[in-house]
Amino acid sequence: MNYNVKWQVSLNNGETFYENKGFFLEIENELSPWNKLQNYILQNNFYITSLSLYTDTGQRWNLPSLSQNPKFKAFDLAIKPFKFSLERKIGLDWDDKNKQDIYTCIIAWFNIGEEQYKLSTWVDEKNTNNCWSLIVKE
Repeated sequence: MNYNVKWQVSLNNGETFYENKGFFLEIENELSPWNKLQNYILQNNFYITSLSLYTDTGQRWNLPSLSQNPKFKAFDLAIKPFKFSLERKIGLDWDDKNKQDIYTCIIAWFNIGEEQYKLSTWVDEKNTNNCWSLIVKE
């Protein structure tokens, strides 16, 4: 399935990859672009330093990154995530089982003291003007 909302990932080796570009194309009967990326990361012992969502129309949603040289001082002082992931989710209306929405969701995990939290950003595939962020204690 081709999605309206796609991921962009930067790795600790300086590479940046985009969903549905280059090696990370969606090809029937092959691993998803995200799973191809996960294999590449594992095989080369890399890790994600930033994860964003974007659309071809120019919309963008960013999670906090691991950048050691951020653009703004406030980001330099912020708590850095230790892990990133992406999920595609389906939401159903309780009253209308035929109405379903698809969301692309990016997640960053944080350690704050002894507690672990995750920040997720959800973007509606059908209407990319709809976006929500959620913080959950794990």
